Amino acid sequence: MNKITRSLLNRIVGDLFFVKLMGYKVITKGLENMPMTGKAILASNHSSYLDSVMLFYVTPRPFYAIAADFLFKIWWLGWGLRLTDCIGARDSVAGALAKLNEGNMILIFPEGECKKCREVEVGRAHKGVAVFALKTGAPVIPIGIKGTFEAWPTSRILPRRSQRIEISVGRPFYLERYEKEGKVPDEILMRNLDKVTRAIKDMLK
Repeated sequence: MNKITRSLLNRIVGDLFFVKLMGYKVITKGLENMPMTGKAILASNHSSYLDSVMLFYVTPRPFYAIAADFLFKIWWLGWGLRLTDCIGARDSVAGALAKLNEGNMILIFPEGECKKCREVEVGRAHKGVAVFALKTGAPVIPIGIKGTFEAWPTSRILPRRSQRIEISVGRPFYLERYEKEGKVPDEILMRNLDKVTRAIKDMLK
């Protein structure tokens, strides 16, 4: 997505709809921890439909988000996902590794699907985030989002008005580097996934 298109979407979706029309107050902390150049992995908790929208709104640099495959089949949502250069989960390994190796930033929700509980209950991370970091050497940037569950839980068709959203971005950190060909051993994956889970939980304190 080019800068003009991204700026326009930010204006329409973020400033006009959520901030002015819906009355949301979006508070950010630590945005300076996001590198403006080079490969990087944004790793966030996930408890609402709004999580990726809010990150798209506040992040100062374009990124490629990984989204569940079934979301692309919903015509209006699939259109938006393609417009914002999202990567389908089925193609996430090859797609994400390619984008990272090109020096881009990606967004992944390590817990997988959108949870049906509040943000503080962070589940264990799935393997993807560790594979991406181990294979590419990209730094992981932990993110904690509060308030989106109350604003738009999966049980509601439409979001609530006048909500407070807090987004905290932690310092980048590196996992081990695994440069061998083939599958990463489970022992190494589990050890590194624990680091990611703890880092995200720390952002929610």
